[in-house]
Amino acid sequence: MKEAIAELRETVRMREKTLESVQVHAGKQLDAAQHQLEQTHREYEIEITRLRAMLRKTELKVISLQESLEQKVKIIIRLFH
Repeated sequence: MKEAIAELRETVRMREKTLESVQVHAGKQLDAAQHQLEQTHREYEIEITRLRAMLRKTELKVISLQESLEQKVKIIIRLFH
């Protein structure tokens, strides 16, 4: 009986040790995943900022081209009237 209890205690101890090891490993994986998620978020924010700047630059160029076209149209209209 005492041997059976001792064996059960040893089994419980070993399983607790295994569980602890699995928990530590899972915690490390969660930390790594969180770090990767944060890094990806930062990279996307940088990319969004870059794309917004490109969009604004393109919008300004379009406005400039529209104004230039309007000026040329006015010149042409004056030349033919």
